[in-house]
Amino acid sequence: MENRRIEKIDSVDLTASYYKCPMCGTGTVKIDNSVFYGRCDVCGATLINYEPAPHQEAFHMSTTTYRMLIGGFASGKTTAAVAEDVTHVLTTPHARLLLTAPTLQQMKEAVLPELEKFVPPWFLVGGRSKGNPPVYNFINGSQILVYASDEETKIRSLNLTGFHIEEASGVSSAIFRQLQTRLRNKAAIIYNDAGEEIDYKFMGLISTNPEDGWIKDDFLFHSAEIVGSELVDINAYKHLIVPNPEKEYQTFISTSFDNPYLPRGTIERISAGRDERWKRKYLYSVLESPEGQVWPDIPKHYVEPFAIPNHWKRIVGFDPGIGDPTAALIGAEDPQTHIIYYYDEYYQPDASVTYHSKHLGPKVRPYNLLYPVQADPSVRNRSKETGQTYKAYFKNVTGITLHEATNDLLYTIEKVKDYVEAGKLKFFESLTNFKREQSRYVYAKPTANRSGNKPVDKDNHLMDCLRYSVSPLPRNPMKFNGAINLDEALKNKSKRKTKKVSLPAGMADEQAYNRVYVRRWN
Repeated sequence: MENRRIEKIDSVDLTASYYKCPMCGTGTVKIDNSVFYGRCDVCGATLINYEPAPHQEAFHMSTTTYRMLIGGFASGKTTAAVAEDVTHVLTTPHARLLLTAPTLQQMKEAVLPELEKFVPPWFLVGGRSKGNPPVYNFINGSQILVYASDEETKIRSLNLTGFHIEEASGVSSAIFRQLQTRLRNKAAIIYNDAGEEIDYKFMGLISTNPEDGWIKDDFLFHSAEIVGSELVDINAYKHLIVPNPEKEYQTFISTSFDNPYLPRGTIERISAGRDERWKRKYLYSVLESPEGQVWPDIPKHYVEPFAIPNHWKRIVGFDPGIGDPTAALIGAEDPQTHIIYYYDEYYQPDASVTYHSKHLGPKVRPYNLLYPVQADPSVRNRSKETGQTYKAYFKNVTGITLHEATNDLLYTIEKVKDYVEAGKLKFFESLTNFKREQSRYVYAKPTANRSGNKPVDKDNHLMDCLRYSVSPLPRNPMKFNGAINLDEALKNKSKRKTKKVSLPAGMADEQAYNRVYVRRWN
């Protein structure tokens, strides 16, 4: 394929476009309005007259291996992706590219008709695709395969130069990961005259509507670059990008209004009767926080990381995990402003207490704490085998004292809201797991048997740590002045008598940790 200046010929025929052949300069190429290809009537050269819209040009110019198109309805994302697919197989002899979507029906209805607008029959062996699902065999040895994304067994056996996932929000992230491992067909490798590898043409495309899930959490927020059309505000996503994004990931976001080729009235027809939230999402491609988010204002309080002075007192929330990750959220109080900056997180699945001592310990032990580490109250539970509590065992191994936090869910949720609104809590941009959990921390939808005033109890370990860590603070954020004023609930709890428990032989040291920790904090 060559890119040459194309001269259009005026014609009264409204069913097709006519061009002067850019190859021989004498022939005429007729291209019907239903397709993007035509053939010179003199030299037989093929012309593809696809013209990308302005918002698609950056996508086509990119050489990044993995590119994702996020677009509103009818924004042209499928057309742009298919144009890249065809360019790939026509310019890479013996290429092997997979087209996949959640179902074959989606492929047949949405993708293959668009694909066939770009594929001249004379470029196919036998002049057409074969089979069901179809296989496109090109005369240059290239091939386009079509599978549903749930055909994982077939996908595992592929040896590809490229892939295109359509309707990716309905496809498992495991399929994307699997396809990444299948990009190893040597036809995509570029060699110099000496036979040395100098570059490659491997390609992975993702096309999707603006949805939550892995396309946002695992790709968009890990993209080294986000490119938006003129109507897209990419600044809304910058605070969510992970500290070390993947240089081979690039995301392109566009709106329905960016497509200049839409028939008149299209947007009005597809949005008729829809509410403003739907329009913002599916027309303007605004990836808003999920509906019913518990703390929607927290992203307004993300700040650039800075060096935390050693003398600032630390605040720690801790959530132990066995099947789930063990998590800790670590903050520090600015003694001048009394703002708490959460600057570090600990998020470790399937690890022993000894491991926590080695990796969490250095984040906690060297510093003065505003009050003891606030932990999930389950740390009081005893082992059936030894009779020892988790917090006692944790203290023995790590040297860190765990205090049972107040676990009144609604009360601590509201307290966090109050402190956030008062500007007393700030969060470092580098808290990757915290930001991911926060964006998904939503209230459960009410049902006949359940109210909607409790969050979904999933992927909320650092959210719990945040709740625990603020539980001892004064109810009124404006009364927090740095001198610890333990909340009344904590004060009252510290005054309660502790029930004596019989301990197994050899566990007398447990008694020291079985006492309630009482201290006046100055």
